[in-house]
Amino acid sequence: MILCFAAIFALAAKDEPAAADKIRELEEQDKKIAAEMFKVRMELIKKDPALVKLHKQIIALHKELALKVDSKKEMRILLSRAADVSKQIEELKTPAVPEKSK
Repeated sequence: MILCFAAIFALAAKDEPAAADKIRELEEQDKKIAAEMFKVRMELIKKDPALVKLHKQIIALHKELALKVDSKKEMRILLSRAADVSKQIEELKTPAVPEKSK
């Protein structure tokens, strides 16, 4: 029984690199297709006046929603914390300028 499982795992291990390569290949195809879909989606929206109008309405609603959500206390707290963390990251990334001695 144990030898049976060992044989199965040995066969699976042989196929593992091929499967990993296939997964990488499919993921790359997926990224390319997603980029192409985005490009075509934007082109279609720009060409069709009805889609342009709808897109503008969606963007306006999105902005309104963001303003209302961001005005809530819980979100203001999180936004403040995020800003503090971003500030700390930038301070650590920026090299300190040594003071010149006189």
